[in-house]
Parts: sequence; structure tokens; C-alpha cells
Amino acid sequence: MAPKVIVGAEAQARGGFSAVRGKRVALVANHTSQCSGGHLADLLAQSGSVQLVALLAPEHGFWGQENAEFPTAPHPQLGVPVHSLYGATLKPTGEMLAEAQMLVFDIQSIGVRYYTYETTMRYCLEAAAAARMPFVILDRPNPLGGDMVEGPVLEQGRESFVGALPVPVRHGLTIGELALLARDWLGLEADVRVARMEGWSRDMGHADTGLPWVAPSPAMLRPAAATVYGGTCLLEGTNLSEGRGTPDPFEVVGAPFISGLAAAAALEAAALPGVAWEAAEFRPQRSKWAGRQCQGVRLIVKDSQAFRPVTAGVHLLSVMRSLAPGEFAWDAGHFDNLIGNAWVRDRVEHGIPPDEIVAAWQPDLRKFAELRRRYFLY
Repeated sequence: MAPKVIVGAEAQARGGFSAVRGKRVALVANHTSQCSGGHLADLLAQSGSVQLVALLAPEHGFWGQENAEFPTAPHPQLGVPVHSLYGATLKPTGEMLAEAQMLVFDIQSIGVRYYTYETTMRYCLEAAAAARMPFVILDRPNPLGGDMVEGPVLEQGRESFVGALPVPVRHGLTIGELALLARDWLGLEADVRVARMEGWSRDMGHADTGLPWVAPSPAMLRPAAATVYGGTCLLEGTNLSEGRGTPDPFEVVGAPFISGLAAAAALEAAALPGVAWEAAEFRPQRSKWAGRQCQGVRLIVKDSQAFRPVTAGVHLLSVMRSLAPGEFAWDAGHFDNLIGNAWVRDRVEHGIPPDEIVAAWQPDLRKFAELRRRYFLY
């Protein structure tokens, strides 16, 4: 069965690449940059109407590997240089773009602020503006849908690689819409062009699109992981395992010092909508607590429309800290960068009820929900 949604790259391939025809193109892409006829880079190179002069890859590299900082080297088949936008160089340099007339971006993100592909998009936008060349986004779906926003808005002055735009954790925008917002927020006189999708609407989650799931990063194995990521990724800012190194990253969380049964009971008692909590045991093969037996919980999303991952994350942190106050520890700087402020951590640390913490970010969230409507393309 054909997908219900035709992504921007696919629409362009079918239409002879009208948005970039006759141009020298630097392409920001990775393993998610797929069309029905193959990888977008191959299709551009074979088109005869576009000259592909450079490839630029975000975190996890061009082929989606785990450790992705790499020296510039020619693509083995296409011969054009592949540059890393991770590690020492986060923004395209003038040298990378020297032969290009357009900078084109085609990467599948997951609609969460601290997924770094969105930060890379911002840096590419800035580089294109500085080089006075068009920045072309080949739009792809937000797999979480376009209706729901959740979490605190990033505080001014706290921009980092895990949060570079003034949006909430879950922003409900496509990458193309996000680029338009970023242009205005940064005050750039940038030529941003969005090659739109066909058939996508804001009420669509990933399952509604009919598109295959291509894991955007090595730990984002299933759509279910993307659904909970806005909450469980916050555990990166603690000494709890977020499930990396297990078959279920982000879907199971815990540590050797946690009682899974107690954690599951406390979280079930919170009666959060759309999610069930089961006691879990796991042994990560890498990352935090590698080789150690951990206990914790498994999140089972029953209703993705009702589920609020960031709210669930705050409850999760509150419960885990209360169960093991002597062993639980923060990586304060990283956590604050993820959540976008310092006050959430401070309130969890002082035992403020999770519902009060969630209520505190609602005024800014309502303002953003109204602002973002200016950028809707669908």
C-alpha cells in the first residue's frame, strides 16, 4: 500500500527537483534522507539537473552510526566530500559551502527540542544566511503530530547543542515550520524555502502517515521510543539509565539502586493519562550502569493522544529521587540544558509536587501555542 504522505524530498524527486534544478547544491542529509527510488543524494547526483557538490552530516553521521565525528572524506560512490557537523565543527563553514549555490536540508527529526538534528538545522540556517544563499528544507512529518505542545519553553540565554530554539520540549512543528520560526527569532534576512509534503495533516502521528520507520538515530529504534523520548531523555541529566545499551532504549529506565516494584506502584498511583508503568529489570550492555543489573520501570503508552511525556518525565524524576535520595544524583548542567531552565530541577530537588511544576510552565506554553500558528504550513 502506498504511503498516505509524500515527503518533501519524494515530491521533489517526482517533480524533477524543481526547487533546486540547475543549481550547485550542498546537501545536509543522513540515512533518513530516503525516497522511494533510493537515497536523496544518489537521486540528486543522477538527476542530470542538479550538481551535488558537498554532503554534510549531523550527529550520528551520514550513515547513522553511533559515534559520528569523522574527518572530511569523499563519498565512496559519489566522490563529493562528506563533512561532519558534529563534534569540533557544528556549523557549516565557508569552505564547506564554497562551491554551493544552495544549502538543502533533508533529515527526519522527531519533534522534540533536544533532538540535535533541530539544532543542526538552526546552524545550517545561519550559515546559509551568512553565505547569502537560499536555505531549502525538504519537509518531513513530525512523527508526534502537529497538534500537541508540551513542556517548558527554552529560557533565553540557555541555548546549547541540546536546545537551540525558543520552543517547548514538544513543539508540534515540522522541521520546515521550525526553520521559518528560527529565521524570525534569529532576525535573519534569510531566503528560507520549504518544499512541502503532500497529504500530511497536523492530527497525524507516525502510524497515520503510512511511511516506514527509519530509526533516526541508533537508540531511536521504534516509534514508541520517540513517543516517550520527551520525558525519559531527561534522565540523561541524572545517574539513572535511560535504557541505552538495552533492546528498549527510552522505554525502560532505572538503576541498580531503584526498586522497580516500588517505582511502578508509585507511578501507577499518579494515574497519568495514556500510560501504564510496569516494573522492569534490565542490564545495559553500554552507557550508564553497563554490565550492572538495574531495576526500574517500563513505560507502556496506551493512548498517545492523551499521553504527556514531559509531564510523565517530571513524575518519573520525582518518584525515583524519593525512592533513593542518597543514591540519586543530577548531572545538573546537562539536565538544565535539556529541560531549558534551572527551576525544574530545583523544584524536584525540594520535593515540590510534579503537578505544581507542570502548572508553572503553562503560561509560557500557552503563549508559544498561539505564536506557532504563524508558521503553520499544513
